[in-house]
Amino acid sequence: MLGYSDDELKNQTPAIHLGEKVFAEVARELTERGQYRGEVVSRTKVGETRHIELSAFVMRSESGEPLCYVGIKRDITERKQAERALLRSQAQLTDFFDNATIGLHWIGPDGTVLRVNQAELDMLGYTREEYEGHHIAEFHVDRNVIEDILTRLQTGEVLQNYDARLRCKDGG
Repeated sequence: MLGYSDDELKNQTPAIHLGEKVFAEVARELTERGQYRGEVVSRTKVGETRHIELSAFVMRSESGEPLCYVGIKRDITERKQAERALLRSQAQLTDFFDNATIGLHWIGPDGTVLRVNQAELDMLGYTREEYEGHHIAEFHVDRNVIEDILTRLQTGEVLQNYDARLRCKDGG
């Protein structure tokens, strides 16, 4: 996982790949609680970064004296990279949605407006509090459109570019 041979790790502490600060934290937890569980960043022999899920515990003799320390490591680098990519993607989607020049809203399967952008609020004259969390029937003009939207959403369909007439706050 980290590129070291058994011989290179003999007589070494995990500080060789964890760094002194992280190793000290893990050692403190092992000393105080007898176990450590968490995510750490390790360096491979060639200097690459690896995200590791670490579980460590103390094996003790019958008298309670520490015999050895056992560490179980799992490489979670790919998961951490995927999480970062997802966060970037979510930020881009949020930026697009919030700053779009056309009115956009997201509706839950029950017809509740989950999210609305400022362009739609400005176009219709509502505040966010008057719009989000309310049922689409309060804003859509055509009853058959409301029923069609709800039927399709309840079957899991994703609706995009759905033409509909919406009622402005002033009644227009």
